[in-house]
Amino acid sequence: SWSFLDVYFVLDIIEKVLIGYFFVGIVMRVLPQMQDNRAIIDCLLIVSEGAAAFLILTRRPTRNASLRFFDWTVTAIGTIFPLLAAPSATQPLAPLAFCGTVMALGFILQISAKLTLRRSFGLVPANRGVKIGGPYKFIRHPMYAGYLMAHIGFFLAHPSLWNFAIYATA
Repeated sequence: SWSFLDVYFVLDIIEKVLIGYFFVGIVMRVLPQMQDNRAIIDCLLIVSEGAAAFLILTRRPTRNASLRFFDWTVTAIGTIFPLLAAPSATQPLAPLAFCGTVMALGFILQISAKLTLRRSFGLVPANRGVKIGGPYKFIRHPMYAGYLMAHIGFFLAHPSLWNFAIYATA
């Protein structure tokens, strides 16, 4: 049974609160600027990050998660930093159709990986079992590949020094 004094329970709650907070933050930054021809790109980002946030908030807790500070730090940077990206007014680096296609393909890849994992999805390294079906038959880390594609598409549509720094750090 889970108790409020259980370190895994506390860390799970902290992780969920942070993800919820930063997801609301990206929605608040992106929604007001969804007026130009990049609105579909912005919508894809919100849907993609929303799917991840939903699965984190509804996943089953585990007592097998790493308690190493380094693991939590790397996870926080890799997960939270992309949620700090922001739309920019600069010209896209690639045609918006290309950006949208890259994002859509990345979204499909990460969603298929998440559906394969179901509620075993998590951020911090944990033993939740090894999956070898679905996209995991072809790519070792399809979810990360999908995230990378989605964020490359967003960056190409919204290039800025801020977004470059965010994605380079993540």
